[in-house]
Amino acid sequence: PDFFAYLKNANIDFLWVIVGDGPKGEQISELINKYQLMDNVIWIQNRLPNSDILKLMKLTNFYIMGHRHSIFDFSTIEAMHMANIPVLTAVGGNKEMIFKDNGFFLSDDPKESYDGFINYYESIDVNEIKEMNREIAQEMFSEYSFLAGYEDVINCLCE
Repeated sequence: PDFFAYLKNANIDFLWVIVGDGPKGEQISELINKYQLMDNVIWIQNRLPNSDILKLMKLTNFYIMGHRHSIFDFSTIEAMHMANIPVLTAVGGNKEMIFKDNGFFLSDDPKESYDGFINYYESIDVNEIKEMNREIAQEMFSEYSFLAGYEDVINCLCE
């Protein structure tokens, strides 16, 4: 929530859509109130079918995931397939998702993340980067590309 409070204070217009309610739900709720973000938040706490989440992703521009640990998160790939721009922490499997300036890595330093994201946002054509992510997801992370990769490994092992 402090990330979005900074965006609000920088007069950047946004709507934060949260899906799910986990162990940090109460803390997030308190911070939304503390930073007066209520008018900028839609929080869907109930479980949604994956098809509904994909429809929601299709309507948004950025997919933000602040994991401290990650192992190649499939929901990021789904977001990219739906033409979202990933905003991720630079951990584990996240590093394989952003490699053509097609997204933004959050820093451990919150101020650096805020300022860096605003600079990134102001320097890109959002629609162009959204389309780039859709293409990257299709080329690198589609069912076909995974099967082709498995085939390459099998052929290599057979040789």
